[in-house]
Formats: sequence, structure tokens, C-alpha cells
Amino acid sequence: MTWWRTFWYGLEIEPTRLRILRIAFFGVLGLDLWQQVSHAPRYGAGGMSVPHISLLSALPAPHRDWVLVLFCLGSFLAFRAAMGVAARASAAAVAALFGLIYFWSQVDSYQHHYLVWMIVLLAAFVPWEPANGPREHWAVRLLLVQLSLVYLWAAVAKMDPHWLEGRTLSMQISKEWVREGVMNTARAWEIKPLALWSAAAWSVMLAELTLAVCLQVRRLWPAALVLGLGFHIGIEVLGYKIGLFSAFMVALYSLLLPARVVAWCDRIWPSEEAERRLGPAMALSLAGAAATLALPFPPVAALAAGVALFAGAAAWSRPTLPTGIAQLTAGLALVTLAETTDQARDYYKYLGGDTRRRGEVDVALDAYENVLAIDPEYVSGWVRLGDLMLRRGAEGDDEAAVEAFETALDLAPRRASSWSRLARARAARGELEAAAEAAERALELDPEEPDARAVLRRLAPSEPNP
Repeated sequence: MTWWRTFWYGLEIEPTRLRILRIAFFGVLGLDLWQQVSHAPRYGAGGMSVPHISLLSALPAPHRDWVLVLFCLGSFLAFRAAMGVAARASAAAVAALFGLIYFWSQVDSYQHHYLVWMIVLLAAFVPWEPANGPREHWAVRLLLVQLSLVYLWAAVAKMDPHWLEGRTLSMQISKEWVREGVMNTARAWEIKPLALWSAAAWSVMLAELTLAVCLQVRRLWPAALVLGLGFHIGIEVLGYKIGLFSAFMVALYSLLLPARVVAWCDRIWPSEEAERRLGPAMALSLAGAAATLALPFPPVAALAAGVALFAGAAAWSRPTLPTGIAQLTAGLALVTLAETTDQARDYYKYLGGDTRRRGEVDVALDAYENVLAIDPEYVSGWVRLGDLMLRRGAEGDDEAAVEAFETALDLAPRRASSWSRLARARAARGELEAAAEAAERALELDPEEPDARAVLRRLAPSEPNP
């Protein structure tokens, strides 16, 4: 059984190669976890949850606040792992957090997230810390075996006439330039377009089989690197909507970089042992936790407490200045992402839409107010805010509804439905002349606008409808 042991334990991986993989993989993982923040309101909506594993049905339904904290905390841990702080412990924690969220609810049914979870779990056993020379470890081999199994099963699933004849692939490709290219090539070669689609389908299946083998033979890694990168970059170019899956795969292929590239990275980026400095490490780490208080979410106190716990533990066990800097950077990264991406906006947008439909008016109002604080030019947000104000009907709500609809019309003056809503709000305030003018403006833009007709009918029941 020497060959069996050699297969699992004989794969030597240079520390710098692992460092490159760590930065690439955990960096993408941090971004992926952050991108899922906007979906937190969908978890446990209405108190309902269907888990992936029946055993988890014994748990209470997930709540948006818990899920939000877990996603943000996981993102922080991934970013600090990318920068070299407690990579194995961070991977174990992210595997636990992400695994709980994923298996807790079928809101997330993406199969590639199941694969990501398994890889993160394996990452908890990879020897990420620098060592004097190459490291041998079964976890790296098992990671490669996992990827080979994914490619192998994908190829086996495509060994089907419906795939190999090309029709399935032709229906999946929606990019017009690709379809035109196939048609033009078929005409130039005087063959049927389906023959080209069939050749492409066979190529995909054979490429996956080839990658399944090449990943296990180190001498074939250069071929796997070229083929794998081309394969996954091609998926993105063709417009498949699969989140950051391709980015994850490209990050994992950094493990296959040529030895010459790894040696060059080692020269420009040597490992150094940092001096122990507990005070600065702890202060910077806790500053990173405090930075998360700037995130525009309700449970930021719980999030900051969780970050402080993990950050403080890492600073205590590894009290170096790079530890503190890395954890401060990870905290600031979350705040920067909140300012530069749509995740916070979409979190409140989805929360407002869900609670509005389920009749939770006050929660929906608060959600849309938060959406508009982040994105004041979100026209539909102003319209929904006005609708909810009229629906609640408390003192002063009709005036606030008028202001919301007028703001929406300032941003989109040719939106007939907004004019009819303004007419309804004006009528509720007894401003009959202004209500009629708004309704008539709505009918000018859309003669079939039903709400505007209803307002005019109420204002002048004896007159014929326009």
C-alpha cells in the first residue's frame, strides 16, 4: 500500500504556493459571503423554513438578523484568513457558520455553495502557516480529489444523447454574438449549425474528463491550468449566471501555478517572523471590530461583539502587528463593501418587499426609509413608501405620502402610476383640485391608468369618465 500512502501524503506543496492559494480563495470567499447579505431577509420569512437536513427542523426557523450577522461575521473571518491570520481556525469557523446557514434553509439551494462549503471545511486542515520547505498534507490532495470528482460527475452527466447532440447547449447559450458566430461558421463551412453545437458539447464533456485526470498528476498541472482557466473564464464570457463560482474555481487553480511563478513570488514576498507586540495587536484588532458598528444594519452591536471575540482571540494567540493590521483591514473591508456595493440597499429592498406583502407595515416602512437613506434616487422606493404611508393612515401619513410621491415624480416625471398615486394622496387630504390635476396628468401619460380614472370618478361622479 505504499502507492496509496504516497498518493495521499506524497504531494509536496511549497509554502508560497499555499500562501497564494490562501489569498485567492479566502478573498473570493469573503466577497461571496458579503454578496449573500442581501438575501438575509428571505430566511425564515413568515416564520417558515425548510432545511436541507430534516434533523435541523428541530431548530427554530432562521431569522434575518441572525443570518445577517453570520454572513458578515463569516466575511470578516474569510478576509482575515486571506491576510494570514488564523487561517485554519477561521476556515473551521466559516465552515460552521456557512454550513449552518446553508443546511438550515433551502432558500440557498445552489449546488456550488455546497461544494464551497466542503472546500472550506477541507481548508481547516490545510497547513497554511509558513514552514521551512515544502509541506506534505492529505488535505491538499483531498481538495484536488474533490475537484476531480466534480469534473468527473459533470462529464458523466453529459454522456447523454440530449447533451451530446448539441441541442441542450444551444438553448443554454443566450449571447447573441455566440449564436451569430455559430451560424456564420456553419454557413462558411457548409454544415448544419447543430453539428457545431454538438462538437462544442463533446468538447465540454471531454474537457471535464481531462481536468478530472490532470488535477491528480502534478506533471500535468500546466495543461490543467490552461484548460481549467480557459474553461471557467469561458463560462463567464458566455454569461452563465452562477454567482462567484467561476471566481472560486479560478482561485483554486492558483494552486497549479508553474514552479517558476511560485519561486518569483517567493523572492518578492519572503516570509518574515514578526515581533510579538500584544498591545498594538489587540488595539488594532478591536478597532477592526469597532469599525463594523458603521455598517447600516440593525444587529451591528451583535456583529461587532462577535467580531471582537474572534479578533481578540487571534490577537491574544498571535500578538503581532501584522495580526492587528489584518483584522483592522478586514473590518474596514466590510464597511467599504457596504458603501461601494448594493448589498445593504438590496437587503432593505427585499425586507421591505417581503414585509409589505405580509402586512407588516411598520417594518416595511422602516425598511424603505433605510433603502432611501442609502439610495435617494430609488424611484420605486419612494412610491412604496408613499403607498405604505397611505396604508397605515396615521396622523401626518397622508402628507408624508404626498411628499414621497412628489419625490418619485421629480425623479421620474413620466411615470403615470406615480401621478395617479399622488392624485389619491391629494384626495385623501381634501385637496380636490390638485388631485384632479394629478389624475388628469396620469391619463395624459397613460389613458388606461385605472387608479387615475377611479380618483376622477370619486371627485366628479356625475360627470362622464374621460
